[in-house]
Amino acid sequence: MLDELNHMTRLEYPRMLMYQNPELAHAQHAQLQKIEQLKERRSALQHYKRVLDENLQKTAGMRLVLILIADR
Repeated sequence: MLDELNHMTRLEYPRMLMYQNPELAHAQHAQLQKIEQLKERRSALQHYKRVLDENLQKTAGMRLVLILIADR
């Protein structure tokens, strides 16, 4: 229980301070928005990379087939 209290205190105390200071609250909000934007960008890049990898694998497979056909 003491660990939970310590954990909550570490989370809630900075929030209480933040809400008492409007400039700090605004800066915190801007940082959270930037973090969300970066997360979305990361997800999009991961999707793009996955699609690119799949296409490269297909292309490599087609090249192998063409090489095998040409060797006949």
